[in-house]
Amino acid sequence: MATRSKLVIGYSGSLAFYEGAYKSRRNGWKDWFWTYNHYSTDPATRSASFLFRAVSLLVKSGRIQKGDLLIDLWGNIAPDYIAQAAQLGISDFIRIDGYLSKEHSLKRGEECDVLFLPMESPTALGKPLFIPGKAFEYMQARKPILALSYDCDCVDVLKPSGLLTVFPPDKPDAIADWIESMIRDEAKRNSYKVDESYIARYSFRNITAQVAGVFDELLNRKGEH
Repeated sequence: MATRSKLVIGYSGSLAFYEGAYKSRRNGWKDWFWTYNHYSTDPATRSASFLFRAVSLLVKSGRIQKGDLLIDLWGNIAPDYIAQAAQLGISDFIRIDGYLSKEHSLKRGEECDVLFLPMESPTALGKPLFIPGKAFEYMQARKPILALSYDCDCVDVLKPSGLLTVFPPDKPDAIADWIESMIRDEAKRNSYKVDESYIARYSFRNITAQVAGVFDELLNRKGEH
């Protein structure tokens, strides 16, 4: 039977705050010669604002009440989010803290039901190729991942894990519906079919072994000459 209990969506790390559309800046002639650089993508969607707007829809429509949901952000979080939460009328659903000790940060992470992953957006100059280390940490945690992202390499890496739910950032209604479903049915939070063999490929031990193998091969080639 479906049950209703508090859903905790968490994120630790850095989140900047962007006023309106992000304006791409070029760094002279060098930008034209690099295959990829951070000016070719739009970082404005690597933000909690789109998640906040979805929560606002749920609150204003009366679909969730205080105690149903907590968006838990800690680390280098732009203080503007506190003002935005107040403006949207969702302060009761948001908790924002600075950096925590490793022990307390791990504890907060364990208390999360869902891990939040906002990503940069593509532009006419290219799509995000960067895969944050957080993506691999999330897989190892084996918790549902809510990514707000368009097509990118990071999404391609996470999909086979079985943990990923992804929405375009500009679809607040779809995001809100998913959040509500996770609140109303606690069993859904544990219904993800995790591909353990895939996740194991990205464990620290296996990645270290792969890197060591590459170095061994390079040294062997050098010894042959």
